[in-house]
Amino acid sequence: MEYYGMNSWRWDDMSTAIAIIIVIIITAIIIIIIIANIGKYDLDTDLPEAAESPQIHNTDEAFFATPFVTPSVPITPTAAQLQTAPVQPPSTPKPAMDAGFTAILQQIKAERGFSFFENLAKCKSLLQDFTAGQYKKESRLLLLAIEAGCPGEIARSTEPEITQKKLVSKLHEEYSMDQSAAERIVDLLYNMYT
Repeated sequence: MEYYGMNSWRWDDMSTAIAIIIVIIITAIIIIIIIANIGKYDLDTDLPEAAESPQIHNTDEAFFATPFVTPSVPITPTAAQLQTAPVQPPSTPKPAMDAGFTAILQQIKAERGFSFFENLAKCKSLLQDFTAGQYKKESRLLLLAIEAGCPGEIARSTEPEITQKKLVSKLHEEYSMDQSAAERIVDLLYNMYT
C-alpha cells in the first residue's frame, strides 16, 4: 500500500480491505451457525428404532448395507387389492378436433382450395375473421402446422401413412407440440386434403 499522506490510503486499497472484512464476517457467521447446529441431527437420538433393529437391504454386498425401519403398513398391495383394482385400457382413442372448427376449415377449403393453407399470413388473418375469437387453441395448432409446412408436404405426399408419422414427429419434436395434439392436427389436414 502506498501512503499519500500521514494516514491516507488510496481508494482501491480501502475497498479491498472492506471486501476482505465482509468475507471474514460472513465466514464467521457461517461457522457459528454450523457449530450451533452440530448436535441437532443425530440419527441415534432421532431414530431409536433403527439402532435397535437394523436390517440389511442387500445381504450379498456389504457396501449397500444400511439400516432402515420396517414400515407398519405393507408397501406392496395384497392379492385382494390387485383383484379389485380397476383395469385401465392400454390406450385411449384420440379425440377429434372440434366440429365447429372443422366446419370453418371445410368452408375455407371450399372457397379458397387446400393450397390456401400453405400461406401462413393469409390463413392467419382469414382464421381470425372466420373464428371471431373462438377456437384459439385449434387455430394456434393449425398455424403451427402451417408454419412447419405440413399442408405442402401432405399435398406432395405419395405415401400418406409415412408422411403422416413424419409430420406428427416433426410437430412434436421441433415445435414442442403435444403428441396427441400433433396427431389430431395432422389427421385434420389429411381429412381436409382428401
